[in-house]
Amino acid sequence: HLIAPKDLFALLKEGNFSYASGFCTHYALDSTLHPAVYAYCQKQFNPLSHQIFEKDLGLYISKYFKFRRQILPRERLLSCVYPVYESVAPILKGVTLKGVERCVKRHFQYTKYQYNRKINDYKTEYDFSKLNSEIDQAVKLSLDTIEAISGEQFNPFFFKNIFLQR
Repeated sequence: HLIAPKDLFALLKEGNFSYASGFCTHYALDSTLHPAVYAYCQKQFNPLSHQIFEKDLGLYISKYFKFRRQILPRERLLSCVYPVYESVAPILKGVTLKGVERCVKRHFQYTKYQYNRKINDYKTEYDFSKLNSEIDQAVKLSLDTIEAISGEQFNPFFFKNIFLQR
């Protein structure tokens, strides 16, 4: 989140394409939907309101697209360790393969804990349908950014926003 997106993606495109594509979708969602997250949090007094809102937003998006929420099996997720390392190491000096493996394992444990609780109810009183247009924009930006990194010639046009857009 600290590197200018156009610079970050120019580097990521040289690594693992699947990882870079996933990062494109992360960028598209963050840069498109974070204004709503920040607007919601400004009116809340709970220090966890950001995380709670994003969890509810993720639940809403999965329902909006009629997509069953799931986690990858541990072995399949661990098979991603080297491609992630390969993509991140040139950008973040000091990153180690062992460090990436630990992060992936921690992420798996956290995700497994969240999904085992089978929380399919919203914790906020927010009407997420107000964000349908922004969600559709984020999907379009996801596709545009993936296309921008997939060609021989990197197109920085779609990377002009910051990750945590206010």
